[in-house]
Amino acid sequence: MKIKIDFLENELMISEDTILSIEIENKKYFYRIVKNLYNIVNEGFAEEIHFSENNKELNFTNILVINDYFNIDLSSKKNITELYKKIISSMDEGNNQEIRGLYDKMYKTILKLLSNIDLPLVVSKSYDMESLLKLMKVSIQPKDELIDALFLLIDIEKTLNLNRKIFLINLKQYLSKEELNEFYKYAIYNNISIILIDNQSYGPTLDHEKKLIIDDNLEEFML
Repeated sequence: MKIKIDFLENELMISEDTILSIEIENKKYFYRIVKNLYNIVNEGFAEEIHFSENNKELNFTNILVINDYFNIDLSSKKNITELYKKIISSMDEGNNQEIRGLYDKMYKTILKLLSNIDLPLVVSKSYDMESLLKLMKVSIQPKDELIDALFLLIDIEKTLNLNRKIFLINLKQYLSKEELNEFYKYAIYNNISIILIDNQSYGPTLDHEKKLIIDDNLEEFML
């Protein structure tokens, strides 16, 4: 897949065996690119960023943008919705009958409690597995260390087949080169597309990295 940004000379390639890193020293260009990405997330399109494959433009809106590494929302609404689908699809008839039996017992107990209250109360008997999962507050346990949270992010993307392109903003401020290399290898091994965008240059490329540097004078250097 290729990314074309209208105000850049170079087309950017997203491949399975490398991590794309864009380092932008020009602050206005950095802000402009990140704003376009958030337009895709929030509005479904961006006027200045285009995705294509085999010379055909794609209406690609399935991206994830992260810039707050202190509050990575691993249990986002989208993630949990897909997690519930995964759990429900993995249930066999035995699982379903067991949970249905427990649900019926709970329903009868609640009916008895309601009968003690002198009000016209009703309770729904409808059996809905997704509602039960919400009742049990099934969620994804967060990680304390950033690198562990990023590994878990890759696991979530792979397990739930979310097929998102993940844009990580200024990640290099928070990880060492060794941690970045390990993260890169893990993302590539699991076939998850990662694109880093940073607001300064960090010099030579790391292992498994393809880099575009845009300096303060808007000169572009592909490494």
